[in-house]
Parts: sequence; C-alpha cells; structure tokens
Amino acid sequence: MTPTNWPNPERPGYPMFPERDGLHFLSKEEIPVAAFWMKNISAWGIEGEDGFLSPENAKDEGFSYKSTALTPTQLTELLAGERERCVEALQDVAEEYRKNAEEVGTVMATNSAEEKIEAVDDCWVKIRNLGDAP
Repeated sequence: MTPTNWPNPERPGYPMFPERDGLHFLSKEEIPVAAFWMKNISAWGIEGEDGFLSPENAKDEGFSYKSTALTPTQLTELLAGERERCVEALQDVAEEYRKNAEEVGTVMATNSAEEKIEAVDDCWVKIRNLGDAP
C-alpha cells in the first residue's frame, strides 16, 4: 500500500482537516468503513475495531482514505468561502479595468470599457448575494 491515497502523502494515516474532529470514510480491502478522527489524541475510532488506531497503525493495517463527511453547516461554510474567493477575483479584475482606464485617460474609457466594468461589478454582486446553497 502506498501512502498516496491519503490527503497528504507526506502524512499517511492522517485525514483531511486533521485539526478538526470529524467523520471520515476509509476502506480496508475495498470495503468502506466509517471512522471518526479525534484531534485531541490524533487517533481514529474505526467502526468494527477495538480501541483507537494511531495514524501509523491505520496505514499499516491497510486502511486507505476515501473522503471526509461534511455536515451541512461545514459544507455551507466551504461554499461561502469559495464564493468569497470568486468575489475577490472579480473585484481584482474590475479594479484592473479601472486602473487601466485611469492610466490611459478618458480617451480609452469608452462605453465598451465602462460596460465591462459594470458587467464585472454586476457579477461579483450577484455571486455575493447567492446566499446559502439550497
């Protein structure tokens, strides 16, 4: 078994988001297994296993990582963060258009450039106002 199936190949046996407690899905011999990561002791509580497994033991016993199981709240937080990154990217583009128009002067600030600025502004406003995912 290679360590590349773990989220960080340099830390086999550790989950995605090791700084948080949470439910994850592992597998052993291609059979899915629910596992709970406990950050305070850096260990796995694995369905069907007695006691806890250290990351090293989980890897050595043939467990492989499949995914994290996000709660609706965690998923909403991740999506909100992604939307905010989109907004920041669009704001950067709008600012670049504004800066270029100012450098060139009013000759280049044509309706086309103004329309592009407005379009980008409209996009980031729309993205920011999407709200929580349904």
